[in-house]
Amino acid sequence: MIPSITPKTATQGTAYTKRINEYPLPAAMMTHELALVNNGKMIVLSQMDDSTLIQLDLDDSGCPINAYSYQIGNSTSELHGVTASSSYAGDVWVTLQNDSQLLRLTPGAVASEAPTLQATIDVPRPGMGPHCVSEYGDDLWCSCKNPSDDTGEYYVCRVNKEDPSNYTLWTVPQSPVFVIKHPLTGEVYASIDTDSKIVRCTPSEGDYSGTNIQTPEVIDIPSTQGSTVVGMCAGPDNNIWFVLLGGSGAGTGTFGRILSDATLEFVTLGGSLGSTAGLLHLTFAPYTDGDDYRVYILSSDITKDADINQPNAVFDVTLNPQTLAITSEVSFVFPTQYSWAHRVLYSDYGLYCTQLQTSGLVHIQLDIEGSNPAINEGGSDYQQHGIGAPYDTLVYSDD
Repeated sequence: MIPSITPKTATQGTAYTKRINEYPLPAAMMTHELALVNNGKMIVLSQMDDSTLIQLDLDDSGCPINAYSYQIGNSTSELHGVTASSSYAGDVWVTLQNDSQLLRLTPGAVASEAPTLQATIDVPRPGMGPHCVSEYGDDLWCSCKNPSDDTGEYYVCRVNKEDPSNYTLWTVPQSPVFVIKHPLTGEVYASIDTDSKIVRCTPSEGDYSGTNIQTPEVIDIPSTQGSTVVGMCAGPDNNIWFVLLGGSGAGTGTFGRILSDATLEFVTLGGSLGSTAGLLHLTFAPYTDGDDYRVYILSSDITKDADINQPNAVFDVTLNPQTLAITSEVSFVFPTQYSWAHRVLYSDYGLYCTQLQTSGLVHIQLDIEGSNPAINEGGSDYQQHGIGAPYDTLVYSDD
């Protein structure tokens, strides 16, 4: 019997391609935070172990062209936090964790031009070890991740940019990471990764001012949801959003938000990959009224045992604004695993992610709209067939 060969052309669809490029950076053990500067034409990022700032020029499609490194302080100063300034156009604020200083830098016009130091602020004692830094109006806020030499305590610090003698400290559990102001209330929240808590810093009276040390409200993360609060950011709904990393075992794929009354609400990723992911950071795409929220969530193996397979990946998730139901979920798994994915940054040219222990920058060029129907990796079809599309023939989108 001669077998027949029959073309399957009854249905035709369009499928997207996942575009993920890894760029090696100057070698370091701890590649951390990043910001977009120079009108979107440059990335600056920190390498903590040798206190180095990397500047990368970007081409017209957002792809890195080159990378130049600069010593900030000395090799033991521990450059970590990086955030673009909202008050000083083009500048960035950085933290020197070991030197307990906040610096304002102007990046070079191009990567090969050294950044310029514009201001230095000492973290007021007994606070020590600034980790992440945020800028709101006249104030800088930082998480003091090192225990104080004076008291042994950990702190969240507010300091006036022009008058550093105007400051407030809040005594917090070990160890604070992100510090974010709630868009609706003006209260400041900090993630506490070691104790799986969130602290709510409110002034005891009047505005945030004075030199007294205050005590924040402490909010526990329910163990049923997960543990280890790390990344936080403001969302398009004017609430604070956060992620849960988990511990040495599998994660829970859980993220959530803090409402104006400090109530916590949670969402869990679907699918076999997302539901056990340890989540480290997140960022949102710009929002248009009437659309779903679109959030990019970074998954990392930074705390996982070697025998547990946890993805270093970004989950591209859309949420119904009223119910927070996940309407689509797509994963972008990094080519290099066991890389300790660390931060994710949104731009018009895609996503940029740092890899803490492999000295790499990941660039993800988003193209999921090129599929019809939209891919839902949390759905049953994806669980059975992976990225396979339900068509007999396919045309690949290269928009």
